[in-house]
Amino acid sequence: MIPVPEPIKREIIANPVPKANHRKSLAEIETEKKERREGFRKAIRTDYEVGVKQRFPLATEGLKSTLKIDVATRDLEAERTKEHKFGDFKPLDMPDFQKKPAAVKINVAAMKREKNLLEK
Repeated sequence: MIPVPEPIKREIIANPVPKANHRKSLAEIETEKKERREGFRKAIRTDYEVGVKQRFPLATEGLKSTLKIDVATRDLEAERTKEHKFGDFKPLDMPDFQKKPAAVKINVAAMKREKNLLEK
C-alpha cells in the first residue's frame, strides 16, 4: 500500500521590513538623484571643455583641397535646389465622399455580417 502523503504547511513566513528602508522619503531620494545627475553632467562638461578630453585638431582639416570639395558640394546643392519650384504647388480640393459611394467588395466575411444583421 502507498502511504498517505504528509500535508504541506501553507503559511508564509516573511522577515519584517528593515528600518533602514524608512530613513528617507521618496522626495529626498528624488532630490539626491537629481543632484547626482547634475554632478555627473558638470563633471563630463568640464572634462570636454577644460580637461584632457578635448578634441584634437586634425592637420587635414585646414588643407585647401578639403575646402574645395565642401565649396563644390554647396554650389552643386544650390544649383539643384534652384531647379525645383516648390512655391507654385497648389493642392487639390478634398473629394466629397458623401456624393460618391465607396466601392465595397463583398467577401465571405461581409456576407456573414449582412446575414447576421438580417437575422437580428
